[in-house]
Amino acid sequence: MISKILKSEFLKNVATMMTGTAIAQAIPILISPILSRLYTPEHFGVLALFVSISAVISVMVTGRYELAVMLPKEDKDAVAIIALSLLSTIIISGISLVILLFFSDDITVFFDEPAIANWLYFIPLVVLFAGIYQTFNYWSTRKKTFKINALSKISQTSAAGSSNILFGFLKFGEAGLILGFIFGQIAAALMLAFRAFSTIKQYFGKITFKDLLSNGKTYRNFPLFNMPHALLNTLSSNFPVLLLTRYFAISYIGSYNFSIYVILTPLTLISYTTAQVLYQKISSLSNAGDPVTPAIRKVVIQLVKIGLVPFLIVFAFTPWIFEIVFGSEWLDAGRYAQVLLPSFFMVFIVSTISFVPAALGHQRKALILEVIYFLLKLSAMIIGIYAEDFFLAIILFSIAGIGMLTYNLFWIFRIAKHHDLRLNSSKSIHL
Repeated sequence: MISKILKSEFLKNVATMMTGTAIAQAIPILISPILSRLYTPEHFGVLALFVSISAVISVMVTGRYELAVMLPKEDKDAVAIIALSLLSTIIISGISLVILLFFSDDITVFFDEPAIANWLYFIPLVVLFAGIYQTFNYWSTRKKTFKINALSKISQTSAAGSSNILFGFLKFGEAGLILGFIFGQIAAALMLAFRAFSTIKQYFGKITFKDLLSNGKTYRNFPLFNMPHALLNTLSSNFPVLLLTRYFAISYIGSYNFSIYVILTPLTLISYTTAQVLYQKISSLSNAGDPVTPAIRKVVIQLVKIGLVPFLIVFAFTPWIFEIVFGSEWLDAGRYAQVLLPSFFMVFIVSTISFVPAALGHQRKALILEVIYFLLKLSAMIIGIYAEDFFLAIILFSIAGIGMLTYNLFWIFRIAKHHDLRLNSSKSIHL
């Protein structure tokens, strides 16, 4: 049964998402040689700081309730969760605006980067649309309208890319990169929201306050455990920007961020879109009482087959590729990318199944592991700062990622197998 599903509907859905993803990821890859000549490492450094601060707040904005949209059997309950997610988005976006209005000067001084000062006030706008996007993205996945998910990604990268190029030729500096990022976020969120409205409006009038309380209580583990987990993960992923900006030149941060932009962004799009389809499938299998491990194993094996050889080739020649394609100014970015590639490969694999602990009710252990991961990455950054060596910090950061993600991979398989064994035992008892 599972084999049949994987060979038909699942692969069809993945193919739909991958087609859109291929187009979406092609845009930043194709325009990156242009952007590298329109903007400097300093410009990309300011963008990195803006995106990192936005990301830390955005990961909390929905209370992580959007992940629960996939889980209820009834659409009415799923729409109640959407309402919770959007309510949380409005509240946290508003709180972030108030905080930034009062403390923007202190934040600018902390990062020691005057160029970020005026852009801090735009962060609540990014956070608001990030929450809208995250919420309706999972509703679209629940309804299996994967073409809409793919189109939203294309609209995001095309809006951002075209804006970046236009503002780059107009010599906007870091403003061109930041405005492009904002426009991309808004375009993707609005597309999903408008498309989703027609399918959820019939339920909104039926949702009561009691429904909100009931679903909020049922899925309380998402804000209680998954949100701190996601916050720690986002903080640790953004450590090189959030911590090192204060101690190293912004050009270092820009080169690091450019390496992420060129390599990790398209990989994340692939793994994220695959994860969305797999999440829908795992939720369906779990609700039906079917085993989930075969589906998870098949996807992981396919990703390893797809990614291993290209990763090894790129790893061998990364610095020279960056220098030739983007210019000599970006040689350091190539060196950072080469060091980070092994951890990027693990992110590519593990992020695809990172939803499994939440879907199977293991948020508490996942949070503990994320705390450990957080401390390892923090230690890597502190050692680099103490040694006054940015490159050392990136090396240790990558090593921490490889080790922890490898452990997470085996742990996820273990809890999936345990879930399947429990299902089999339950079926045997009923028989």
